[in-house]
Amino acid sequence: VTVFPKEVKVLTGYTSPNHTGSEWTYVAFGEWPQTIKADGVTVGESEEMGMFTYYLGDDSNYYVKHSDKYYKVEPIVWRVLTTSYKAPEGGTVGEILLLAEKILTGGVPYYDVYNVNRTVGEATIYPNNYEHSAVRAWLNGLKYEYKEDYFGKGFLQTAFTADAQSLIAGTSVDNSAASTNPASDPNLWENGENPYASDTPTTDNVFLLSEKEATNSEYGFDEYNGYGTGNTRIRVTTDYAKATGAYQSSTPGYGGWWWLRSPSYFYENNARDILYNGSADFNDLVDDTRMGALFRLCQFP
Repeated sequence: VTVFPKEVKVLTGYTSPNHTGSEWTYVAFGEWPQTIKADGVTVGESEEMGMFTYYLGDDSNYYVKHSDKYYKVEPIVWRVLTTSYKAPEGGTVGEILLLAEKILTGGVPYYDVYNVNRTVGEATIYPNNYEHSAVRAWLNGLKYEYKEDYFGKGFLQTAFTADAQSLIAGTSVDNSAASTNPASDPNLWENGENPYASDTPTTDNVFLLSEKEATNSEYGFDEYNGYGTGNTRIRVTTDYAKATGAYQSSTPGYGGWWWLRSPSYFYENNARDILYNGSADFNDLVDDTRMGALFRLCQFP
């Protein structure tokens, strides 16, 4: 939709639905369906971009239809975790790592074929291999053997115009065994060994956080086993995400589950995720579609 803005807009006075505090910087970047349409709004003409058909409402907002309901397309709010991601050794200036402030969608599993291994050359690809995962293909619009419609129609191509995509940095994403352990102890589980981790980094525009990144105190996160109201990993679930299958706790101050990219060390069908109370000490089956939340890199122009 050509009228969607391409700029990264710094927000002032933004109040997070997850927790209060002035220590965070928030930006708006990209557009995504989030809030259910208000009664009385009528939708009309439509156009397509990425995976969605957008309907123009008589209130001048765009809407996306899921099942029999419409959801208003709104700016995506991101929390700035750091402005020195991937900075050179000893440096302070790098890329800007942004974390989606809400769970934006459900229905996208880590890997959508349970207990099925694949073979690439002579290598066995397990279901919790992030490089070959369904969620990575969906995020970036990559080819994926079980979903042909991911290619060129992923989150990246849907949430951002072509001009906005030019502001998003491709990055080398660490998938090593160390990245699958908490930031405070890279050898915590199985002495740091993980048979399902990969020493080969992926190059992505949009990616899930690792266990190491989601427990990094420099990003404002608690220890891996920290949880409870106020935990900075807690993410609330949008109307659209709930409609597509994402979970939202009924406990006040809690949120939903969301995927990390880190494979579990003990079972090929498990990957790490964040629990509704913020705990990062958790695993789930890779074909679970209740998960959500998206992460990305971007560079300010």
